[in-house]
Amino acid sequence: MEFFGTTIRSQYWESRYRRVSPRALAVRPVHQARWEIRAFGFDPENNEPLLETCPVCGRRFGWVFMRGPTTCDHCTDRDGYPSTDLRDHPQPLLQIADPEAVLFVANLVHPEPDRRRAAMGLVPDGLAGATNGELFEAAMCMASALRPGAATKMTDAGRPLRAPDFAAIDPDMLGMAGRALIGGEEGFAALTARMRLSADERTASHGLYKELGPLAAMPLDRHLSPVVRSFANDAIARDLARTRDDGFVRRSVPRLADVPAGAWLTMDALSSELGLSKHALGRLSESGAVEVRRAGGELSPVLMKIAEVAPLAAAYKDCVLVRRVRAFLRIPDVAIEELARRALIQRAEGGVAAMLRGRRYYRETSAKALLIAIRERAQPDGEGGRRVKLIVAVRRSGRAAPWADIVEGITTGALRIYSKKPFGRDWRYAVTVDKAELGLFLERVGGPADPGGKEPWLTRDQAAQLLGVDETIVWLLGKQGFLTKREGHFAMFSRAEVKQVASRYVFGPEMIRRSVFGQGAQLNRWLNSVGVQPVATLRGKSAKVYDRLQFESVLHLQPKPLDEVVMQPRQKHRISTLDKEQAIAAVRSGLTPHHVGQRMGLYHSTVARWVKEFDETGRLRPAGKFEPYVDAIIAMIEADPAHSTHALWKKFNKTNGLAVAYTSFSAFIAEIGFSRDPATKRLLRRA
Repeated sequence: MEFFGTTIRSQYWESRYRRVSPRALAVRPVHQARWEIRAFGFDPENNEPLLETCPVCGRRFGWVFMRGPTTCDHCTDRDGYPSTDLRDHPQPLLQIADPEAVLFVANLVHPEPDRRRAAMGLVPDGLAGATNGELFEAAMCMASALRPGAATKMTDAGRPLRAPDFAAIDPDMLGMAGRALIGGEEGFAALTARMRLSADERTASHGLYKELGPLAAMPLDRHLSPVVRSFANDAIARDLARTRDDGFVRRSVPRLADVPAGAWLTMDALSSELGLSKHALGRLSESGAVEVRRAGGELSPVLMKIAEVAPLAAAYKDCVLVRRVRAFLRIPDVAIEELARRALIQRAEGGVAAMLRGRRYYRETSAKALLIAIRERAQPDGEGGRRVKLIVAVRRSGRAAPWADIVEGITTGALRIYSKKPFGRDWRYAVTVDKAELGLFLERVGGPADPGGKEPWLTRDQAAQLLGVDETIVWLLGKQGFLTKREGHFAMFSRAEVKQVASRYVFGPEMIRRSVFGQGAQLNRWLNSVGVQPVATLRGKSAKVYDRLQFESVLHLQPKPLDEVVMQPRQKHRISTLDKEQAIAAVRSGLTPHHVGQRMGLYHSTVARWVKEFDETGRLRPAGKFEPYVDAIIAMIEADPAHSTHALWKKFNKTNGLAVAYTSFSAFIAEIGFSRDPATKRLLRRA
């Protein structure tokens, strides 16, 4: 991630909780970005430990209910105003042995460019080509090696991942790491001397790793830049040469570039140069994939050519188990194996396969390249068409998902996909497809009839495909006892039990597919109106589970689908009371106002207003002022159709004691179907 112009790993940044320095807030009452770096549990400017929890209420500071940088998020008085000022709670200052080195590490990621440039001015010539972000990563690597427990590890100590893990890094560790970068040979020697103090605790290692612990792995750390790795390699070599008479166990530190291409090296040397485990090299030597020699007798060290092993080492580090490929592509193991058979991803083969442990391994770069190909095939998702998320459309198809065919179809262009957001952890949720196009594609490719082959246990994804729901519903079914989860296994649901649930219950996607309703809320209301109640509700008021037999027994009672309803354009604005009453009855039967309004050619808000009025008053207002007099007006016209409209209007007003406008009366006569015959000049009603 970019932190104010410095590239750092995202695990170093605290985004969820707020941390503050009371003394710094007293000087300048603003939040400072450097407090968000997890490695700094203190303010590098004043050496004050950062407050993470309120000294009054004990709750952690956050960002959601922020009440200002100087106050607690949670403490309030009776009027709702903040009551705890953090500036009133200064912390005891830390005693730091090397404040200059600590400040150097802090300034590497300082938001102000001038502070970063000042830090880079202290860097020696051997690190001149490194950026401030790369130097900060190097400092974190060294400080991580000094953590309690990490110093006893045989190889790379790793970096802290979660916020609590960073509590083990104190200012002195950061100071020693910073001094090792800017202090020349003496600064690095102080760091190696610290590591040698714990050499006796590393009982399972020997040689260089016993002496320096995880610090010896810096030249091979893939998270460090080449400039930093070269600096670490040279600094370790100089330190070993300087301390060669101190009684420590020594080991040469050759560089791969300095080794002749035809040199024969022992497995120890090859392991050090190429970063391979000796177990893998042992399996390679026994496979016959490379030429092997021995220095002497049967128990003498095994020798192999580095020129032959080096290409295999690069491929070996690229090999991952099927679960790693599954994490990239989010498809079942059987589909991954099928993709390998079609050469869309690569298996580990040849000499590389001999170095592995016999399980299924694949080339990680080929899986990533396939994911990149899918991303490049995604077209911008504009408006238009009935597009849905790929994973939703596949699970609603009512069949097992042929993921190998789908992935191949995407990469070859046979199946078009769209996307309007970046891919997340699961690309299947990020892309959309046209439902009709996907249906034709699935019919064309065929594919398996059942997810997961014939395995007796199913993963959550396979169970979701079998039930036609998403993975969250499967998890909730397991939580509420519909499915029994097998703990400690990736495939946790019994196939027989999943099939039993599928035969006994029916879920939302299948119900919508088999009904005339396009929304779950409409379907649920209609089912309630015909007396079908859900057997369980999995999430809030949604995700209802129905008995399959009850659901199927009322399907014949559904209203006609909307596309079968012939909607005549309304010839008049007035809607009769009878039509309104029929609309209200339809809504009360379970249909939504939107559903009814579509069939009447009305806005759903109009239908909803009628229902509300009827519920509140128990009656409906007449459709117009003439509605109560329809029969009287028809009788008056039919009694003497030769009368002029003007005469009828005057008679109507006089008879009923009203004063309606002539134009309104004339328009109403036309609405109820009367028109004057041009030949006889009489008012006649249309049939």
